[in-house]
Amino acid sequence: MKTKISEIEEEIKNLDKQREILDQEIKKKLEELNQERSRLKNEVSPAKRLLKLIGYVRIYYPLNRASVPRNTFIAGEVSDSSFSVWVIVHPMASNYWAFEAQVEQDGKWRTDVTIGREPPEGNADVGKEYQIMAIANPKIHLKEGEYHSWIDAEYKSDTITVIRQDKKLSKPPSP
Repeated sequence: MKTKISEIEEEIKNLDKQREILDQEIKKKLEELNQERSRLKNEVSPAKRLLKLIGYVRIYYPLNRASVPRNTFIAGEVSDSSFSVWVIVHPMASNYWAFEAQVEQDGKWRTDVTIGREPPEGNADVGKEYQIMAIANPKIHLKEGEYHSWIDAEYKSDTITVIRQDKKLSKPPSP
């Protein structure tokens, strides 16, 4: 009977050792999985990598057909933060106005723009439509100011239309 008990005790010790080994292996695998999860979390998706390779510039504020005050801002994103980004504002019956955007390291950009003229003659601009396009890496050297046509660039956003409103926004939304 004692040998049977000794055998069982020995078997229990062996099982405990195997359990410890398995626990260590499981712990190691969990650490590897967590490291892989962290790596994947920081990895850029294939779609974003492709867009970065192709290049893009887009406007995400204001939305197309939005009403905006005379002094507002335009915000968006560019695929490469080293790109030079400009916003072109086109009053439908006039020339084109270029505004340089400030680009952050994450590719988000923003610039303040003027939509229409100052009062009192600017009051006639209320309700009028303005086209806006963002461009990246213009093919000519730009300065803020007036131009006679859309500016050619390596990348162009879709054109949006905004409508000049009468009143100032109390607080413009953050981009």
